[in-house]
Amino acid sequence: MSAVVAPRATADFGAWSHARVGFAGVVGAEWGKLWALRSTWGICVAAVVAQTVVGGLAPMTTTAIENDVPVAAFDAARFPVIGLSIVQLVVLVLAVLTVTSEYSTGLARTTYAVVPARRPVLWAKVVVVTATTTLVSVVGGAAALGAGLAVSGDLYGFGLDGTQTLRLLVSGPLYLAAVAALGVGVATMVRSTAGSLGLLFGELLVVETLLTSLSIPALQRIGAFLPQTAGLQLTRADAEIAAAREYSTVVLTPWAGFAILVGWVVLCLVAASMTLSRRDV
Repeated sequence: MSAVVAPRATADFGAWSHARVGFAGVVGAEWGKLWALRSTWGICVAAVVAQTVVGGLAPMTTTAIENDVPVAAFDAARFPVIGLSIVQLVVLVLAVLTVTSEYSTGLARTTYAVVPARRPVLWAKVVVVTATTTLVSVVGGAAALGAGLAVSGDLYGFGLDGTQTLRLLVSGPLYLAAVAALGVGVATMVRSTAGSLGLLFGELLVVETLLTSLSIPALQRIGAFLPQTAGLQLTRADAEIAAAREYSTVVLTPWAGFAILVGWVVLCLVAASMTLSRRDV
């Protein structure tokens, strides 16, 4: 991976060494570095495939029988979002590698020599990673919706009201873009691929799962305000949220949950910005 990135990125920055680099130029450089990585293409394809496969498998596990006739368990607009818990892990790998690969190859020194202010590099990485994630999630969501409808035939349709259906369709790109930005922030502070992914996966897969699954009201209250649990509220239909309120202590509304996720992202990026400006490369 380092053999692919270092020569091209160094050459790009070398061409700028005698010119003032604006933010648009930094974004352009980060975009070029991201797509110079072969792993970027593989990760993006993996994210689309994962979302498509889960969307296609959903009709096989979400049907119910009523009067001996199969009926849909939820609206077709849910197909693109039911696999986000898996897709987010792939997206986090992309976000983390965008930052940590520069430290592992030593390219970070060249980057910050050209952009000594440093913080524009962080914001540029956020722009590039969230834009890429949004594009991938839109493609993956469309593929998942198509796969789900193809497998289910006439069983599923868009039965929810227009506002709720629209929310479900846009929730995937919004949620994954926020998670990607969170990954950039954590990786900027940790700087290690293994350390960043260990911290992120541990929080999402272990900590939040335990807090939300244990029947302890105090822990459920804490878990409801953590990034994944809060953010995924945006992907749930109103009926699911209403049902959850019967056994959970705290259940946030969709947009309130997403607002809390955004708050975590902002907090993380502020901390990353402060760390980046004060620590040696």
